[in-house]
Amino acid sequence: MRVNNIKISGFRNLAGAALILPNASNGSQIVALIGENGAGKTSVLEALSLLSPGRGLHKANPKEQSQNGASTFGIFIELDDDNTVGIGLKNGKKQLQLNGDDMPRQTALAMLGNVLWLTPRQDRLFLDGPAPRRDLLDRLTFGLMPTHAEDVARYKHHTKNRLKLLAGHNTPEDWLALEEAQAAAAGVKILTNRQTYLAALAPHLTDMTLAQQGATLEVLDEPDVVAALAGKFERSRPRDAITGSTGTGPMKVDVGGVLRLEGHDVPLAQASSGQHKRALIDLTLAHAKLIKAETGRPPLILLDEFTAHLDATRQQQLLGQLTSELLELGAQIWLTDVDLAPYADLPYLVAVGVEGGELSLT
Repeated sequence: MRVNNIKISGFRNLAGAALILPNASNGSQIVALIGENGAGKTSVLEALSLLSPGRGLHKANPKEQSQNGASTFGIFIELDDDNTVGIGLKNGKKQLQLNGDDMPRQTALAMLGNVLWLTPRQDRLFLDGPAPRRDLLDRLTFGLMPTHAEDVARYKHHTKNRLKLLAGHNTPEDWLALEEAQAAAAGVKILTNRQTYLAALAPHLTDMTLAQQGATLEVLDEPDVVAALAGKFERSRPRDAITGSTGTGPMKVDVGGVLRLEGHDVPLAQASSGQHKRALIDLTLAHAKLIKAETGRPPLILLDEFTAHLDATRQQQLLGQLTSELLELGAQIWLTDVDLAPYADLPYLVAVGVEGGELSLT
């Protein structure tokens, strides 16, 4: 996926921003968004992240993304394959269009290509709770299997319906059983899709291993996997009715692994901040190589304040490694910073000034 131009209105702190990018003969390009804090750099990345199914890099409700609480915003993005995507808020609801036609489900976005982002918050990815790790794994899996987005949406739909039934009174047993069976069918697809993705990713990883973890995975060893997961849902009804949440299933699985260093392995949950950054870089590069190998097109890469928390030497080392290998794949990389200096010598660089919510080539 590569962006040719973007127009943004009423989104976050961007009242009316537009950018037309110069052609990149081989697809490789670094778009460096440079400006003071609060200028709107991250807002541009968030707008681009909405090309992926879900709520983007901040996981925000669309109503929270409009400027000053307005009821509308608009984003128009032209891709290099001549597809155009419109993303907006109208009457409090998110609206999507592909080539001018309404897109009823955002899962169709996964068919356009893959978007991968790294933010300062992810520097603690393997230290904090499991939800961000699952979200990342699912977004990575979208890149290899776009229909995974539909499986996730279907699973969430049926588990939400199940919780509504559990909260009611005198709910017929067969209604609950039906929702649990449908949730189980989608849930098994999610688990197996993730396993397929991780197996395909493994040969491309250089410094780490990655795997799903959790009791839910036991169902994959059962003769009837869907029935086994549906049984877990049935046995957890009393607890789930009290908590109002689903206590088992693919959205309770964790993701873990080890970072392979010289002479020893470090569990990712025990890695230092520098080791975390190294693991994220290895994962990003491995994913980009896998997607390029399988689809012929690398993912769109968004790096928000990538050099945060790194000294100057480490900045140059990691930045050089990441960008050189991604550019070899023909990737387009969008990054943000307050200073252009760390990136001035990078090839295929397009410097974009961001000031007062406006974008300009510099």
